[in-house]
Amino acid sequence: IYQFKAWIKPQKPIPSDRRDGFFRMDFYASNEDYIERRGSFVFVSKRVVGDNWQQISLEGIAPPNGKFLTVSFQTEYFEDSYLIDTFDLYKNDGYTRDVPLIKDVQIDKRILYPSFIL
Repeated sequence: IYQFKAWIKPQKPIPSDRRDGFFRMDFYASNEDYIERRGSFVFVSKRVVGDNWQQISLEGIAPPNGKFLTVSFQTEYFEDSYLIDTFDLYKNDGYTRDVPLIKDVQIDKRILYPSFIL
């Protein structure tokens, strides 16, 4: 199971009836799937609303054929802009239903790189 947490702040207020912006976690079985943007499992976070800093988190269980994952931030309205800070990704290899989903094993930020999908 993987979990990520990020702090995000819209540059201008996002009304609750037009919430926008979300993080997305995609698991891929192969490089070909990644190139064709065919994630085998996809998880999305709640939408961003308001104008304050807020922490968004998302958990996803890797499928048996999952070789790697990407995390992206997507928005419907391109006129909106956001500040994103303190992006952390965690992994728990010992997941069972009898233990907490996440333990604090932080993935080294040097292996993470930004990926933006338009």
